[in-house]
Amino acid sequence: MDDKKVPLQITLLGETFEILGDLDPVYANEIIQYVDNQMNRITKTSSNILSSSTKSKVALLACLNLADELFKERRHWIEKTKELTQILEGALKERISKTKEKIPKEA
Repeated sequence: MDDKKVPLQITLLGETFEILGDLDPVYANEIIQYVDNQMNRITKTSSNILSSSTKSKVALLACLNLADELFKERRHWIEKTKELTQILEGALKERISKTKEKIPKEA
């Protein structure tokens, strides 16, 4: 994809904005829908806590929720990467050992 920025209309909590971006429009809409769903969920589930809340408070809570998801996923994949690295290192050591056994020793 080229670096040309194109305008994209987004709607979050019923407010429409126009932003410039270089994202694929389908991907951008997936992100926008995800964020809007987060914000709507917070608005609905926290209405008693946020009865006098502004949209900016909802946006901040949504950001915290999204950051939490990001950090949990990042931590998960770091752990998975470590596990796979250990498995690969073990397999490689085993393969090297078997290969060394097959090499004839000099007399």
